[in-house]
Amino acid sequence: MSDLVKIEFSAIKVGKPLPWPVFDGTGQMLLKKGYCIDSESQIESLIERGVYRTGSSTIDEVKSVKYQVVSPFCELGSMAEMLKKAFKDLFDEKSSAIGKLNIVCERINEICKHDPDACIASIHLYSKDPSAEEYALYYAILCAIMAPKLGFSDTQNKQLIIAALTANVALQPYLDKLNTFKCQLTDKQRTLVRQHPEQSIKILAKAGINDEELFNIIIQHHEKVDGTGYPKEVSETDLLQQSKLLSVCEHYVALVSKRAYRETSKTNEALREVYRRASKDTTETLYLTFIKTLSVYPPGTFVRLSNNEVAVITKRPSNESGYQMKAILSPRGGPYAGCFSRDSSLADHKIEETVQPDSIPSLNLAELWGYLQ
Repeated sequence: MSDLVKIEFSAIKVGKPLPWPVFDGTGQMLLKKGYCIDSESQIESLIERGVYRTGSSTIDEVKSVKYQVVSPFCELGSMAEMLKKAFKDLFDEKSSAIGKLNIVCERINEICKHDPDACIASIHLYSKDPSAEEYALYYAILCAIMAPKLGFSDTQNKQLIIAALTANVALQPYLDKLNTFKCQLTDKQRTLVRQHPEQSIKILAKAGINDEELFNIIIQHHEKVDGTGYPKEVSETDLLQQSKLLSVCEHYVALVSKRAYRETSKTNEALREVYRRASKDTTETLYLTFIKTLSVYPPGTFVRLSNNEVAVITKRPSNESGYQMKAILSPRGGPYAGCFSRDSSLADHKIEETVQPDSIPSLNLAELWGYLQ
């Protein structure tokens, strides 16, 4: 293969899906796109051996998979790379950012329509240490799944997804540091956070984006129904539904993601927080729709079964069956060599509780969800 590009150590992350297949110097594939590296030592051993990827651009890769049945787990890396390039274009005031954002938006819509369960699962299974770009993708995925449930038009849905991708763009240079900050924010950091909706709009406008509805969603996404939000302390009657949904999606993702100052919340705990927000809003529909759509045990949740196995939820219930799951730990706590399908509607596989295992075996998520590549 003549278009191979050497991979640098910093380009591969532990626990993150590979955004491209990995080859050796002769062109033989070593790891498939979407494979998750287990440890730093595995990365070191690959780099010492000499590993490469194809030289095709991220934009070409995402365009080429349009309408194909591709695992969402395998696409997150490519979309995160493209989103990073879009953010760079925005900061450089280049109109080329618009095309990149539109491509990511279109692809998010495609994968969410094709396999919403896998998309939801990716948020829970890759939320240990997300990058700024991955956070934005998670918000956008939840928005894309929820928007049709709330009756948003295609235009409103697109505006919402673009808003989810860009609402925090002014914080992009600082997000990784803020998320690892263990102490109370300084006055300067607090001011930066409170001003970021307005600053994000200014960045978008300088790159040639001129959409007042989009800007309104962004400016309101940290407002609260009781008027205590920011930056303008808008009250419930003046809040856009899209802004409220984006706010809920951001809050949920923050809860199920690990931060330096707290551990990850279980999915049931995060959903309870969403329900508490509903109690403060006279129109509860949005929040209850969010909870109902994700379900009691969202895909990607680890659960203990009545036979004491630990399984990961792969599909929400349908009329014909209960939760579909893959058992990964035996009743004694040891990892299975492979995984076994389970259905919560069966007595032996009834779900007892949500759990967070201390350690889980290496999982090929694409294969767990039935993608054989």
